[in-house]
Amino acid sequence: LAWIVAGAAGVAAGGFAVAFFLRAPVAPAPVRFSIAAPLGLRSMGSPKISPDGRNIAFSAADTVGKVQLWIRALDSDEPRPLTGTDGAGRPFWSPDSRFLAFFSEGKLKKIAIAGGPAQTICDAPGGADGSWGRGGVILFDGSVSDSLRKVSAAGGMPGAATTIDRSQTETGHAWPYFLPDGRHFLYIAMANTPEQGALKIGSLDSDKSVRIPGEFSRAEYALPGYLLFVRGGALMAQALDAGSQKLSGEPFPVADEVNGEVNGNADFSASRNGVLAFRSGRGAGTSRFIWFDRSGKELGTVGTAGDYGEGILSPDGARLAMTIKDARSGTEDIWIRDLARGVTSRFTFDPAIDIWPVWSPDGNWIAFASNRGGAFAVYRKPSSGVGDEERLYSAEGQLGPIDWSKDGSVIICLYFSGTTRWDIMYGPSSGGKEPTPFLVTQFNERSAHLSPDGRWLAYDSNESGRPEVFVQAFPGPGGKWQISTDGGRDPSWRADGKELLYIALNGKMMSVDIEASGGEVRAAVPRVLFQAPLLVQSSADKRYAVTADGERFLFTSPMSREGIAPIRMVLNWTAELTKR
Repeated sequence: LAWIVAGAAGVAAGGFAVAFFLRAPVAPAPVRFSIAAPLGLRSMGSPKISPDGRNIAFSAADTVGKVQLWIRALDSDEPRPLTGTDGAGRPFWSPDSRFLAFFSEGKLKKIAIAGGPAQTICDAPGGADGSWGRGGVILFDGSVSDSLRKVSAAGGMPGAATTIDRSQTETGHAWPYFLPDGRHFLYIAMANTPEQGALKIGSLDSDKSVRIPGEFSRAEYALPGYLLFVRGGALMAQALDAGSQKLSGEPFPVADEVNGEVNGNADFSASRNGVLAFRSGRGAGTSRFIWFDRSGKELGTVGTAGDYGEGILSPDGARLAMTIKDARSGTEDIWIRDLARGVTSRFTFDPAIDIWPVWSPDGNWIAFASNRGGAFAVYRKPSSGVGDEERLYSAEGQLGPIDWSKDGSVIICLYFSGTTRWDIMYGPSSGGKEPTPFLVTQFNERSAHLSPDGRWLAYDSNESGRPEVFVQAFPGPGGKWQISTDGGRDPSWRADGKELLYIALNGKMMSVDIEASGGEVRAAVPRVLFQAPLLVQSSADKRYAVTADGERFLFTSPMSREGIAPIRMVLNWTAELTKR
């Protein structure tokens, strides 16, 4: 009997063992946690998780305004800055997770995360975002009205990867992301309005594209086969067959409160193995206006925290015209702050995007750019806020004001087209005729500002391969002189015309003494004033305002570390897909 009982028990134990090892494995549940901004940072860009899910990269600015890339390993408590990435923005990973590509000083560069010097891949003066495919090809978007560019990751001359379909109201292509085969890629076809834009799938082997129906942000493809995008503040997923390039089923939310912008950008990133990183809360108070003296000493703040764009002082210095982004709609409007009374009033109310305010010399008018009619055009309105907006002029591309001559007769405009990119035009302040081209070249000319006597135009151009500040006779003919010596952007004149200020490519505020007489301009050696407290990834043409005497500077500055939204992480996010 004992042997029989023992045998039966052995058979039962064996059965239990077989059942134990043959049972279906239990998928790990999703794990959620947050990563706070490192100590000593004032602003932080979008997180980018490596394809193997082991590291997060992001661009960040420290308390003195130095911008560089940082890396945080998920199995480490502390992030580390990546030496050799000064001024870097918009990082993206190599397929093997060993390298980061990024944009800096008008170049597309790459660097090994294990260490070593950065290597230049190609010129990319307008580069904003990119994707690195398995076949060793990098895609990047050149500018807001350009097609996607492609270049070998080993380096070379970039070429066009897509063709803009103007017949379908397309104005440019942006936000590329390679599919797993390394040949096909997702991208956004931009249009005059966000509603007209579209998500498409392109190919390195053809100029044909497939339109994906629906309204999307920047999108990524995540295994085992999902399209990730942001809609209405939520990160959404929808099944996508990468082979047939077709969606199926209904989109469903993966995470709430994920930051998305009108231009299609969205703060999320996914790895190949189920790791998800995203940010939320940006736009609720991530920047502020701060006064600095010529030594870089902080003098005080203006107003409360917000999501601010450019801030422009009125000619008498009593008011500040500024753009503020609405956190819910993502659109921007112009507001005016009375600096003495501390009162801020809304100036534009149209649901379109209203940006780039410019004061008339008497302070009675504000010119601005708006896309309320489709493409951006130049409008003006009494600065009192009483009265209607008046459309002054438009162009075939995008047009916006950047300066107003001191005699009140001329408005300087920046113009963007799909052929010559950023150019400079000017038109009468009363409107009535089309703007006149001043600088229309194959290079980018931006940040144009007239000297107080109206004879000289300061601007930056990338004709040398990187942005440099120039002064040229206006409206011409006449000479041209390079003012910066090691790269520069955003020139501004002191009210007496004897000093030109600009921001170097390393973020330093620079000063150059100017002497202009007859038909000549003589510039002294540029000298450093202080490190500018710039927002990460800001490419605005009006990143600071300066008082008439050149003694005080007003910057749209990032908040302290406490104002930076943390990175939110989800491990094994695909585990929840089995519930659907």
